[in-house]
Amino acid sequence: MLDDLIDNLCNLQIDRQNFDAITNSIQHFNTLNSNTFAFGALKPDDSVHKKFCRSVQQWLDLVCAELTRDAASKAALALATSLLDMIRLLSRDTSTIVLFEADTLLELIQKMCGLSVNEEPWCVQLHPVSLSALMSMSNLIYNSKFVQNFYSQNNVAEAITIFLKQFQLSEILRQDQSSAAYKTLFQITIFKLRILFLLTVFNRDLRSKLREKLQVTTYLIEIIDLVMKERVQSSDTEQGSADSADYCYLKPVDIDLVNEILKILYNLTMDIAKPNLNFAGQSQPQQAQQHGHTSEEEEAHLMHLVSVLRDLITCRPDAATSPNFNKISNLHSNIINLLTNMPSICFEELMTPCCPAQSASAGPIATSSTNARPAHGRKRHSRRSKLTRQRQDEAKAATKDSADYESFLLLSSDEGLEFEGKNMEAVTMILSYMERHVTSYINGLTDSDRLYPVLLLLSLMSKSNNIIRHYSRLKVLPPLNKKDLVALPQTGGHIRNRLVRLMTDANLQIKRLVAQLLFILCKESVSRLIKYTGYGNAAGLLAEAGLMLSSHGDRAAYSSDSDSSDTEDYKQLEACINPITGRAELDDAKLDLKSQKYVRTNKRDIFEGLSEEQKEHEAVQLANTIDKLTRLGGVIRPATIGADGRVVQLQHVLELQESQVDTALNLAKKTHSDE
Repeated sequence: MLDDLIDNLCNLQIDRQNFDAITNSIQHFNTLNSNTFAFGALKPDDSVHKKFCRSVQQWLDLVCAELTRDAASKAALALATSLLDMIRLLSRDTSTIVLFEADTLLELIQKMCGLSVNEEPWCVQLHPVSLSALMSMSNLIYNSKFVQNFYSQNNVAEAITIFLKQFQLSEILRQDQSSAAYKTLFQITIFKLRILFLLTVFNRDLRSKLREKLQVTTYLIEIIDLVMKERVQSSDTEQGSADSADYCYLKPVDIDLVNEILKILYNLTMDIAKPNLNFAGQSQPQQAQQHGHTSEEEEAHLMHLVSVLRDLITCRPDAATSPNFNKISNLHSNIINLLTNMPSICFEELMTPCCPAQSASAGPIATSSTNARPAHGRKRHSRRSKLTRQRQDEAKAATKDSADYESFLLLSSDEGLEFEGKNMEAVTMILSYMERHVTSYINGLTDSDRLYPVLLLLSLMSKSNNIIRHYSRLKVLPPLNKKDLVALPQTGGHIRNRLVRLMTDANLQIKRLVAQLLFILCKESVSRLIKYTGYGNAAGLLAEAGLMLSSHGDRAAYSSDSDSSDTEDYKQLEACINPITGRAELDDAKLDLKSQKYVRTNKRDIFEGLSEEQKEHEAVQLANTIDKLTRLGGVIRPATIGADGRVVQLQHVLELQESQVDTALNLAKKTHSDE
């Protein structure tokens, strides 16, 4: 079929009289191959391929000239879109994309996209042609290194920057969204953003140029801000009433647009300096690339970006447009991915001050009925007004599972969003996202890729900001009560239990990130981590991180307040807690009435009733079994803890005796230095 098409295009005379014939041939090919992604290897005839490429270029040249002269020419419009759709289909396959790797043809496609810097954009009637050209360019860039380099050097990114600078968002958002003209114009915008995303993926130098010289980051942030301002609505019919509040209700088209922008911003910010978290050591600024320095001016832009992302993550889907929770989840995912690129100083912008009157009366976690923060220049309150509740009920009725809606939007209660005088709504949304995807991952409903960024982000946020860490710890590692202490840390439905379960997950990256997060929430205290997780769940990761002999990690990064995490229940059961399992074992314990604490009773001696000869026999058998397991396939290997706190393999069991002395000395030195 492809060979027939090549023969047709190469042999048919290039003339206006043949527009209909060539259009019919190409449309027939496009219809048959609309779902084809592999066309097979081309015949090894380079001359035919070059001739085909020239023919496509000449046909496109002819229709461009015709459309420039008469934009309403139906025959020229049909042929142009057919040719571009053919290029889009063939460029899906890396073996056939070589047909279009020619400078002149690529320049012509760029012109038809309206992305030539020095040329006037095409008129409205030619928007369908521009859309087809943009879709073709997108595939070409994605699958061809040659095309990536060509368009990077041919000012495509600069042309898109000019488009963004002149972007009239309100004209698009206020149009009738059911009209064909609106859908075409919106798709053109989306594909221009997608092309910029692809170019910034493949070209590091272009990322730096766009961010530092062309100020693309500023334009993209402005568009996100404009989208939210266009969709902000008062939650009360009575303006100026006590319950008046602003909420941003995003339509599906808004989410699509913002998602594309967030992906570009992620690429543009991936080279900036950011902290590199080490499980055992101090977090150091990491130069993601050689030119990853962050200036004060750029830092200010990034802080503004984080404040915009704070507002964006708390936006709600418009109930009138049947909320698509996959789109909302993708939006949250893109926001979280982007936040992982931010310098640690910017995370302060995720919180906003509460009203002074509320802050003064708030306890450790304020549960006041109001919760204020600036929302695009106006005060926002957490109390849900009548109209707000009505919108929420409509949205819940539109979805099959109202619980799913609650988990996305924190609508059941706004209490607890104030903490230490700060509005924690954005942080709560991130914690909610993490909890939702931890549950999905454990149930096998989502990939690990969804979990990596949010676990990393929460670690970065908690490491850099004490208020965020305090709040996150109360949500993830709340004070332990008796019910928690008598159960294994990995059993139960609380997020703490599920995270501890992931500490022994088969995915090495997941269990490292989970352990890192819990360790930071414990202020890098090994003893506190063991208290919440049990030594059995934490031992492997502590050994890998060199913390077997240490009582703490990086203490300097945290506040010096001595916020003890020992509850009355914990103090009462402390003597009965098995540090290996992390569970209180009450079978061999009794309550001391005087101290009101549980104490262990003497366990039965397992060697009771055995003679000395029998004990010796059992010991020899145990030693022989260990030796056999050591020599046969290395089922177990003797090891000790080295001076650096990491596990060191021993060559012989007899080395254990010598290493025990060294370990005791190292532990004594560590304890002395900690004091």
